[in-house]
Amino acid sequence: MNVIITTMGDLIWTFSCNIVSSYLNS
Repeated sequence: MNVIITTMGDLIWTFSCNIVSSYLNS
């Protein structure tokens, strides 16, 4: 269960970073 939570956290963190990067580059 902890592995699933960690994986979801990494996906959300990566997704958020991509949004911020795209926003700053635009």
